[in-house]
Amino acid sequence: KAEAKELKDGHKSGRGVETYKRILADRATAYWENGLDGIVPYDGKGRDPSTDLKSANDAALKAVTDPVVHEEVFVIPSRSQNPEWHKLKWALQKGNDQMAPVLSHTIRIKRELGYVGVTRNFYSGTDYDCSQIVTGVIPTAD
Repeated sequence: KAEAKELKDGHKSGRGVETYKRILADRATAYWENGLDGIVPYDGKGRDPSTDLKSANDAALKAVTDPVVHEEVFVIPSRSQNPEWHKLKWALQKGNDQMAPVLSHTIRIKRELGYVGVTRNFYSGTDYDCSQIVTGVIPTAD
């Protein structure tokens, strides 16, 4: 993979940390500007976090009836009509006894009946691919 070669070359030249930070910043920018389609598949794993998160979206939306929530879950973050609801941050996640960076996208959707919170995590370099958690007070269809 091109990123692995860049990182290896950066390490050899004494610029490994700077190279890694740039790669992570590029990943965050690609996600912010392109949404789930901006997440590249993991090389060599036969897995695609974008596909997994799209499946998680579909499952969550079966329980959520609010069209505004539907829109915010699927919107490309940089194109949201409510950008204050979207936050990106990097965190460190421990897996296989190693620390690895994880990009976390939090969506806090304010509605008349309360809030819906969505947290997506991806891009860990260990045994962790992605996750999505949906919480909050939401109306359901009966």
